[in-house]
Amino acid sequence: MMWRSWIIGLAAIMFCWDDIHAETRIALVIGNSNYETPGWTLENPKNDAKLISRSLSTVGFQVHEILDASEDDMERAFKAHGDRLLEAGPDSVGFVFFAGHGIQESGLNFLIPVDARLTSRADVYGEAPRLGDLFRHLDRAGN
Repeated sequence: MMWRSWIIGLAAIMFCWDDIHAETRIALVIGNSNYETPGWTLENPKNDAKLISRSLSTVGFQVHEILDASEDDMERAFKAHGDRLLEAGPDSVGFVFFAGHGIQESGLNFLIPVDARLTSRADVYGEAPRLGDLFRHLDRAGN
């Protein structure tokens, strides 16, 4: 009886295989290690980003990797990621990975770019993209 279960399971996987892999998979991976502010350098984010990028590629993601991103780089990448997902359609799958410094100020989350010059918590508003901005681009894509 057990072999029948295996055959039915294998047939189900083979029947659905194309559907499982049909969606477009798009990833944005950012690893910020080399911060311009003295003492902020991080050893692992670039390595983590490279590892995640390789892993996502092996499971069929189109990976857009950015290492040591400036504020402008990050904001352009957020918009481009949303645009790619929108173009790919509602069945596409998006993935975002960020490694580096982050901060929460007044209930808002910010991802810190390598060129940020923060001398007070208030500086973050003009120096770092909000995580919520990324989410707006993802919401706009509708998938």
